[in-house]
Amino acid sequence: MTVEQSTEASAADRDSRTEPIVTRAVIIGSGFSGLGMGIALRKQGFKDRDFLILEKAGEIGGTWRDNTYPGCACDIPSHMYSFSFEPKADWTHMWSFQPEIFDYLKGVTDKHGLRRNIRFNTHVDRAHWDEDERRWHIYDRTGQEYVAQFLISGAGGLHIPSVPEIDGMDEFAGATFHSAQWDHSVDIVGKRVAVIGTGASAIQIVPAIVDQVAELHLYQRTPAWVMPRPNNAFPVWMKDVFRRVPGARALMRAAIYWIHEGVGFAMTKQPRLLKIGELLGKWNINRSVKDPELRRKLTPNYVAGCKRILNSDTYYGGIANPKTQVFTEG
Repeated sequence: MTVEQSTEASAADRDSRTEPIVTRAVIIGSGFSGLGMGIALRKQGFKDRDFLILEKAGEIGGTWRDNTYPGCACDIPSHMYSFSFEPKADWTHMWSFQPEIFDYLKGVTDKHGLRRNIRFNTHVDRAHWDEDERRWHIYDRTGQEYVAQFLISGAGGLHIPSVPEIDGMDEFAGATFHSAQWDHSVDIVGKRVAVIGTGASAIQIVPAIVDQVAELHLYQRTPAWVMPRPNNAFPVWMKDVFRRVPGARALMRAAIYWIHEGVGFAMTKQPRLLKIGELLGKWNINRSVKDPELRRKLTPNYVAGCKRILNSDTYYGGIANPKTQVFTEG
């Protein structure tokens, strides 16, 4: 499009859209960040007319709305991966699965009456700050303008899938999709399935689907350090303690926080402590994978923490399954 054409298109947009919507604050996105900001503004005295949340999809949730692949779960413990002002005593697992996190977010949204402040199916296209007016001018893809004193982006970093350009992909006749856009209409039972990548999503997908498929081909560029992590359901008595004993849930949250801070201390101040993690990672491989050559492929050659450390008790079992082949060539 030429500059002249772009100007004409902008003029056409201005003619066709409605009058600007004026408010104090515009929030982009309705995931954890956007919802949390909306609740914070409400607590600071912002009325319904004072802020809007613009959401590109038809429902709240962000990452936890879009990611529905088999085995999808959080890798931060549930009591930490939730709003401090909206604790949940009855998380079913230490590391919750996607449906429960999504339900939690919908419950928080409804409790705080945020839906009346959300404009769904509204994809923000561009925005600029007017220095003279001291206000933001925000536009969605329909050309609708929003004018606000404050613009807060909660768009997140995981909502746009990264799909690599692979030679020959356009010639592949089978179904292809990104894990963040899982196509549930595709029946993978008894099929040959290729999983490209061995990051945080893949280590959940592989053990979740390996028993369903005929063959699973896993393409790995760089092996990750994967720490053992049992994710058994919380027993009923423990959830009762969190619900009824004052301070018990907060103590659990504090313990989780300081354990993670300890890992951060090791990474930044005492790298020697990371050897403990490497020993755990190697033990996690060795207990599930008996083939020496496969162990070699799966063992990182870098210090734990140089790439994201992952957690799973089932990943290596899925790889050791006779149905699975690991490819490390380009």
